[in-house]
Amino acid sequence: MIEIKKKSELKGAEKYGDCNSCSKRSGETDLYQIEFHYDDSTKNHAVNLCFDCMCELGNMIYEIYQSETENVER
Repeated sequence: MIEIKKKSELKGAEKYGDCNSCSKRSGETDLYQIEFHYDDSTKNHAVNLCFDCMCELGNMIYEIYQSETENVER
């Protein structure tokens, strides 16, 4: 399962951090925590991204999606 949370809405130290891509700090911009949960484990992985970097990631994912669905339709 994948969950995206706005870091400013989290509590305690969780709401602070840096963008893992461009290193902008949480005080400079809004950060988003993208967390990956595993069903059979307590291990989770999280990535913090600013809005710009999250949009860049979204565009990359969409390009892959388009490429893959184009290959399926042929």
